[in-house]
Amino acid sequence: MLWGLRDFEHRRAVHALAARTYEGAEPLRVSAYPALMDPFRWYGVVETPAFFAITPVNALGPEVDPEGHLDIRYKPEETPVTLAAKKSYLGRVYLDWAQYPITETETHPPPEGGYIVNFQDLRFVQLPSLLSRRGEPRRALGAGVQLDKNLHVVADIYGSGKKQTAYPEPD
Repeated sequence: MLWGLRDFEHRRAVHALAARTYEGAEPLRVSAYPALMDPFRWYGVVETPAFFAITPVNALGPEVDPEGHLDIRYKPEETPVTLAAKKSYLGRVYLDWAQYPITETETHPPPEGGYIVNFQDLRFVQLPSLLSRRGEPRRALGAGVQLDKNLHVVADIYGSGKKQTAYPEPD
């Protein structure tokens, strides 16, 4: 009975997400994910041509963003740095697994230079209303690739920021 209720509420949440526009843009695809203990509370991830929207959904209504916590994440521009990170072994594996991937690039100052490209799947990003005790979003199931200034992989970064020495790329 619980699984039947969850399925019914999931369908209501997905239909509610797909039935509206976000910042004037039509959704390309939508997904809904349940809250742990409440079968009527969901959060949605919506992809549009220019951005992703993360929003709570109350399936009882059904109502999208009932508390005004819509979080917009603009899709970053592709650069040689992000393309190099995406072509790395970790980047290929992460992007093959992630459903709503987004990247963020950090630049290291000279003389060392280089970059860190962080990968995040928006399915696992907490909404602003569900922040950690310190007021920061968790970066669960994220990963990153550290590149030198010549865009060669230096290290892989997992989860909370632990660096691992890069191994030769598998063939």
